[in-house]
Amino acid sequence: MLIVFITPFETVYAGHFYASPRASGLLFTGRADVNITELNQTDIEILRLIDWGFTPKEIAAKLEITSRTVYRSRSKLRTLLGVSTNEQIVTSARQKGLLDEQDGG
Repeated sequence: MLIVFITPFETVYAGHFYASPRASGLLFTGRADVNITELNQTDIEILRLIDWGFTPKEIAAKLEITSRTVYRSRSKLRTLLGVSTNEQIVTSARQKGLLDEQDGG
């Protein structure tokens, strides 16, 4: 039996639709599961503080990190959660089980 691997580029070049394995999962489930291993402890703490209503400047001071680190983590959270605005981060995180219902400020 001969196994042939076709790259995504070859698939598209041949005129077919290609979606990454993660994206193709969205086609069937309508949502992506968050890979918790992509979040470090700082990301999780920033998420919790966002939920509690802290501003990026307050989060940076509380965690003794730079504001830039907070903004970078927020961007990472938006990407992993599949949301486009900062306001959607907490709601999506709750829906995906990253925050408990009793959490929050």
